[in-house]
Amino acid sequence: MIPTQLKEIDTIKLLEILKANGRCVHSENIANKVLNELKRRLGGEIMWNIELKMRHVLSGEKDGEFNDACDELITAIKNLKHGTK
Repeated sequence: MIPTQLKEIDTIKLLEILKANGRCVHSENIANKVLNELKRRLGGEIMWNIELKMRHVLSGEKDGEFNDACDELITAIKNLKHGTK
């Protein structure tokens, strides 16, 4: 992905791309680029937990916690967009 693509893609779509690529060593480069863009948009504190869980998956742990963390953030963003809690 080129920087222009990263900046133009919706935040939820970026999280979905990270979720798809963040658990595979072969796509780690893409995941890191997407993660950096998400950290720029949302802040390092918000993305810290997801980044930590992604690193655990890449070191051989199961991906359930990583998937859950991504899904929770996606849901939170959707709720904010729709004004629900």
